[in-house]
Amino acid sequence: MCHDCLSARWEGLCQHPVGSRDHAVPARVLRRAVRQSHIQAVLESAGHAHFALETRAEIGLPRDEVRALQEQGVPLEIDRGQSAWLSALPAAATVTADGRIQGFPCYRTVDRTYADLAALARRNPNLARWVDYGDSWDKATAGGEPGSDLRALGDATGIIEACFYEPAVNRSYAEMASHYDTAIVPARVRKPRDKAAVESAVEGVNKRVIGYLAEEVWTTVEALNSAINERVTEINTAIRRADGTTRWERFESDEAPLLAALPDDGFATVEWKQLKVGRNYHVSCDSQYYSVPYTFAGQLLRVRLTAQSVTLFDGDQVVCEHPRRHT
Repeated sequence: MCHDCLSARWEGLCQHPVGSRDHAVPARVLRRAVRQSHIQAVLESAGHAHFALETRAEIGLPRDEVRALQEQGVPLEIDRGQSAWLSALPAAATVTADGRIQGFPCYRTVDRTYADLAALARRNPNLARWVDYGDSWDKATAGGEPGSDLRALGDATGIIEACFYEPAVNRSYAEMASHYDTAIVPARVRKPRDKAAVESAVEGVNKRVIGYLAEEVWTTVEALNSAINERVTEINTAIRRADGTTRWERFESDEAPLLAALPDDGFATVEWKQLKVGRNYHVSCDSQYYSVPYTFAGQLLRVRLTAQSVTLFDGDQVVCEHPRRHT
């Protein structure tokens, strides 16, 4: 590969004669192959780098790149079966009755995905929110594809009131932390040093997982997950830190011995309401009635709702608890 081609990030083919010492393929193709097959540069002299293919590479390339490589004399073996399968894919996808793309059951349409995420936010209003950021470029531009809205599923505000010493935490978050016997330590807004370890880990994943796999192509979710798992395993077990240890070694020596067992029951999403007890000493909740001691008739009580139970409180004292009935 010519030094000039690399330094200029030239997108064409090197113009040196085929078979000469200076002959090269496009820099972008070799960079992709290096990631795909762990090809190593073994020689570099007179301003030229030479590459040795130490493992068999299987990469997806557009037809123009394949043709250009063949013209340059680069040995290629085309998988006719896989190429025919890709060429036979319909130009317009067929959508099944359940909102999935025919032939690709792991993929769902935008409308189906949005509907499921919106339903998730409605079921868990204390934990998630469904945000509409406006129209996509396609939707806002006439004459092109119909396009969709730009929407995202975000977590609900975890901190109700910011305070350096005692921030007020969302009730559901606080109860989840109590259930798992953990502590919530909020980071300040626009203060990355408050979570420096997290920022560093995100940067590492962005470079060594997303960046490494950015130009590869998979045809199954299983293959994609396997590639991601390989990269994450390398980050945790192969890369040495400044003190000579890996992330996994530090976890096993410093953190694993301090971990407690998880509770037998998982955390159940909680909803809180304030309801008035009727003169018949019952409270009405979701079209169902729950009884309380008659002495609380006419009073306001706090009600804690989970998928399994309804608990009524007078202040911090439990008044009674009932199995939850669903309509």
